[in-house]
Amino acid sequence: MMPGRASPRFVAAVGLSVAWIAFDALAIAHGQSLASLGLFFRGTWGTGEGIGAVLRAASALLLAGVAVHVALRAGLFNAGADGQIAVGCAAASAVASRLPPAWSGGAVLATASIAAAAAGAAWAAVPAVLRVRYRAHEAITTILMNRVAAAVAMAALARGVVAPAASAHLAPLHAAAAGVALPLVAIGAVLAVASVERWTRIGREMGLVGMGREACAAERIPVGARLLQAMLASGAIAALSSGVIVAGAAGPFAPGVEPGAGFGGIAVALVGGGRAVGLVLAALLFGTLARGGVAMGAVVPGAMMDVLQAVVIVAVAFVDARPRGALAEPA
Repeated sequence: MMPGRASPRFVAAVGLSVAWIAFDALAIAHGQSLASLGLFFRGTWGTGEGIGAVLRAASALLLAGVAVHVALRAGLFNAGADGQIAVGCAAASAVASRLPPAWSGGAVLATASIAAAAAGAAWAAVPAVLRVRYRAHEAITTILMNRVAAAVAMAALARGVVAPAASAHLAPLHAAAAGVALPLVAIGAVLAVASVERWTRIGREMGLVGMGREACAAERIPVGARLLQAMLASGAIAALSSGVIVAGAAGPFAPGVEPGAGFGGIAVALVGGGRAVGLVLAALLFGTLARGGVAMGAVVPGAMMDVLQAVVIVAVAFVDARPRGALAEPA
């Protein structure tokens, strides 16, 4: 950590505290007393159905958060996770719905996930090339690509390229994907990223590039290649959840599966402070808040969760605008 910078633990503590205080304040502002927030807990960790919904939302947010972290660590800002998730959903649905019915659920799940990750990486390649080759800022290009992705997904659905409903042989995957597969994929991604960052040359060089591109270029580190690899990996990780969601947890393809997961991933990455445990806890927090917002939807506007995420991002950015730590590195 650079001198004068806030520690990751302090950043995470600020983010978690602001999130909870802001949630209470927004609930009270809409006429809900603190005592009535029991509805929130009953809709999240109070029932088996609520726990499953929290884990599903948290897993999608965790994957998006890891994706944003990978880009941030290399000095990039991937604001296009929503678009990468959308094209991942389209690709996973197009592939999974055309697989032979005799295929096992695990084979379908793996194939759909690979298709989703490949689509997400391909979609992230456009802003990556624009950044490396023409120095177009990736924050702008990834946001623009979000809108293009939504249009492409809708066009694919309208033309029948993407199946409007999952194939019959995917039905048995529903419970497994919702309750087990998606959290396992998310945790696996965290562990894989931590291992790459700590034990591989590419992972270490990505972090060095994020600290200083000119110095890395002087040391003959391929800066352009590392930036390109970081953005491609970020896009693949962001879209990885799409395969599991389409193959079982959500069933039919629909644009906007896990809406806001990409934007929520920014909050998860910032609050997580670049640490594996921090990212997991932040994803659980925002997954709980998202599910609680659904449970309280009759009395609290659903947009409150978007406002809450924005408040947390601003608070964390104020404390430390550029989190950079590696997942596997100690504080």
